[in-house]
Amino acid sequence: GSDSTPPPSTLTGTAATGAPIDGTVFVKDAKGAEKSIATNVDGSFTLDVPGMTPPYLLKIMPSTGPELYSYASQNGQTVNLTPTTSTAMFLAYGKSDLNTLYVAWDGTGVTSAAVDDAEAVVRANLEAEMTAQGVDAASFNLFTSAFSANSTGFDAVMDDLIVTLDVGAGTVAFTDAAGAPMAFNEAIAPIAPPAIPTPPPAGAISVLTYSGASHVLNGVYQTACYQEGGSGSKKDTLTVTGTQWVNSTNVFTSTDCTGPSDESAMAADISILGTQQIAATTDWRDGMGLPTTVQGADGATVLSASDATVTTLNGVLTSVTGTAFGGAPVGFTITFFYMIDDTGSGLVLYRDAGGLYVSTADPFMQ
Repeated sequence: GSDSTPPPSTLTGTAATGAPIDGTVFVKDAKGAEKSIATNVDGSFTLDVPGMTPPYLLKIMPSTGPELYSYASQNGQTVNLTPTTSTAMFLAYGKSDLNTLYVAWDGTGVTSAAVDDAEAVVRANLEAEMTAQGVDAASFNLFTSAFSANSTGFDAVMDDLIVTLDVGAGTVAFTDAAGAPMAFNEAIAPIAPPAIPTPPPAGAISVLTYSGASHVLNGVYQTACYQEGGSGSKKDTLTVTGTQWVNSTNVFTSTDCTGPSDESAMAADISILGTQQIAATTDWRDGMGLPTTVQGADGATVLSASDATVTTLNGVLTSVTGTAFGGAPVGFTITFFYMIDDTGSGLVLYRDAGGLYVSTADPFMQ
């Protein structure tokens, strides 16, 4: 059978201009039925709307300040009331008086598509301010994304935003809290939606990280320029796609990885052999193969090999090109592991040397 559970018969949100709004929230449905409720001290509210018919138009009558408006297309929706939702409704309604829309509301004064388009315009105009407060402007929705009126995140954006909607002039004006003008462009391009992550290929290898979490070893890793043997320089690129492993090396005659280079590549089919505990006193090595300590990806942590477990991999070479990897025959079996440090904001992948110890000479950066 199918899941026919209806959405909750409520509308829940926050009314705020930065500070929470003390006032009464009204909602009118597509048949003209109306309900109201007072906001809580933090500006939050929950309207029970059983038996009412979406879409809904909402407004708040504050104890002080202008009325604000919002819109909900269905039951169970988060619906905020802020100067930004009023701005979007103003644009969606052709810059006309929103109270006129509310009085005559029968569900047809504006469309969901028009509200969505207007919301995207308002949000794009605030992208820089939202990003500065740690808000992902690509995924946040001014109407439906829950927030708290606590001067952090999106609420901090509104703390520094004053909106003026002029029905007579048909204009929108943004200023900051000090009165300085902020640009508002009605023709601004919408923010690109968040990228949909590409799922890893079937059979992708999942390996352990320094923190004990797992990481799908799928993607491209590259080293910074490094020298080996004191003459020339190298850059490596490791590409892992599912169980396909390709290590490419560009060998330069210069010591700074500039100018022409010779490229070699080694490809292999990889599989998991098991896990391996790396020993504190023997398994961290520098470029000369001598024991060393390793600074973590966060720039502060000193990685201790004694508490790290790595995934040991088995590879069967499928192709070898160029001179850097000359002599290894196709079908040759190699055993190796990688140490992935995930203590910082990114990943650093330290490669082994012959499956014996972790080398810090040229770590891969994802």
